[in-house]
Amino acid sequence: MDNYINNIVLASPKQLLERFQKSKTDYDTEFHIIVADRYNNRYSGFFIKYDPEIKMVLLTDKEREISFIDTDSIVNISIYDFAKHERFLLGQEPIKLVSPFKADDIETSVTLIKSALNNTYGLDFNFTIDEVSAENTDKIKAILEVLGDTLMAVANDDFSKEYISQITDFYIKNEPRDGVRFKKTNSTILVRFNFEGELPAELQTKIENGINNVF
Repeated sequence: MDNYINNIVLASPKQLLERFQKSKTDYDTEFHIIVADRYNNRYSGFFIKYDPEIKMVLLTDKEREISFIDTDSIVNISIYDFAKHERFLLGQEPIKLVSPFKADDIETSVTLIKSALNNTYGLDFNFTIDEVSAENTDKIKAILEVLGDTLMAVANDDFSKEYISQITDFYIKNEPRDGVRFKKTNSTILVRFNFEGELPAELQTKIENGINNVF
């Protein structure tokens, strides 16, 4: 730990914000930070975006509050859970993991997910997906990859597995609404997403929260 701390790359608030933005854009990294300004104000939240042209940074607590902060006034930035960001603090690129459910087509991705869940945890789910046009295939594949990763993580916990084992079906439904939304109906989890829309930022976090919140 001492060697790690001693090797942290120093950066000004502006440089940190630039690096937060790059890491979030390239790797969808989530940073929970505290920003202090010269007027003794403190803002805590998750980094959303930084615009160097208008000199503003956006933070949110994900529930009720969004903060727009003038970056010229920032004097200090603190990072929560710094151990999660060791490579970032050392000035290194994150290691981007490839989902084991990444495939060339939707059907293969579904097959990989079903096989992994059944062989590893004895879970057998049916997956139904509304018709997908060729131009929207990559978006549905991205949702499936994260959904598969999330279900494997949930099933790895005995307590969570007990709840997820009550589910028999996942239905990815094309619905004109923002973001990715989840609803449990009897033994089916409905995943609602506008196939023509854009994938939401922090897709992994939204799917993880969606699965956890339906129980």
